[in-house]
Amino acid sequence: MKQAYKLAFWTIAGLTFQQAHAGTTTLNLTKPTGNPNSPQKLRTVSLGSLADNLFSDMRQLELETEADIRRDISRMSAVKAIYAIDVDAKNISATFSGTDNYKVRLTVGNLGLYTKVKFDGVNVLCPSVNVAVRLENLRPTATYNYYTGALEDIDVYYNRDVDVSCSGGLLSIPGISHFVNYFASDAATGVVDDLIKANLQQFAPLEQPGALFGMQEILSDSRVRGNVDAAERYLDIDIDNIIGNLVTGMNLTVSLKRDANGYGKHQAHIGVYQTAPTITAAWGGQFNASAPGANRISKYALSGTWRTSSWTPGLLYNNQFIGAIAYNRVYGIPSYLGQKQVTIGNCGKACE
Repeated sequence: MKQAYKLAFWTIAGLTFQQAHAGTTTLNLTKPTGNPNSPQKLRTVSLGSLADNLFSDMRQLELETEADIRRDISRMSAVKAIYAIDVDAKNISATFSGTDNYKVRLTVGNLGLYTKVKFDGVNVLCPSVNVAVRLENLRPTATYNYYTGALEDIDVYYNRDVDVSCSGGLLSIPGISHFVNYFASDAATGVVDDLIKANLQQFAPLEQPGALFGMQEILSDSRVRGNVDAAERYLDIDIDNIIGNLVTGMNLTVSLKRDANGYGKHQAHIGVYQTAPTITAAWGGQFNASAPGANRISKYALSGTWRTSSWTPGLLYNNQFIGAIAYNRVYGIPSYLGQKQVTIGNCGKACE
């Protein structure tokens, strides 16, 4: 939030608004088709107002994280004014990826943070110093152990951008460096990563992969279960089975897009897919494709459209695009297209 209003006021106001204006959520279920020229199958289900509490939790995650950061920065004596603290979680996502050893990798995406504060100046040419920190592409990750049910190895990765209103090595000044280090990606000095991890664990039942980041209870509601089942039959998927047996190479992603304009028209997405192949080149026009958990990989080359008959190692031409689609060995679910551009450098004389 960019104004220093109290958290309690906004919490009450948000709950009151939600009660008076029930939202509606559109859920898109997707999976790859295995056809690179028509890459995705989609089915839409209306969830009505069933997901309202989940989206309210998303807003609460923003408010509580902003309040915690404001509390911590207010305790920094060198900070003279707080201009902005803005946590953006309105397009949050969670991707569950199957790995070996009966573990599941969780990656949370689309989180952002911006804060701007004021410090005393250092000389007549710089009477005050404004410092802004922006954290983009915050990616909390964790590993589930199916044997123990424990959440292991929680880390937060992000890109940090620091902007200072005056130049000249000001980041070394103790008060400013203390503020900037609060947002450091170094686990030994940074604080904000631990704060985000703690608040995320309150937002959704992260201790249980089957909870689907808060969506599973909604999908099982009798008011929408029939439509969800019909969509799964159309796509030939079983979400419960996949998330309960997330084998190597399989991925299930859940994304939630909150309507930040106040109209309550939210969007949700659940997609299942095999990890896309990695295409590697060898000398003499040889190209290989591999994907974890796959038992079959179809190869394509772009010649007007993607064609399976056009990828012949040694007969490709320079700058041609080649691609591959993998199929999971357990579920038979395809990946999206992995791509690579052929070059003389990795194809040799055979591509001239």
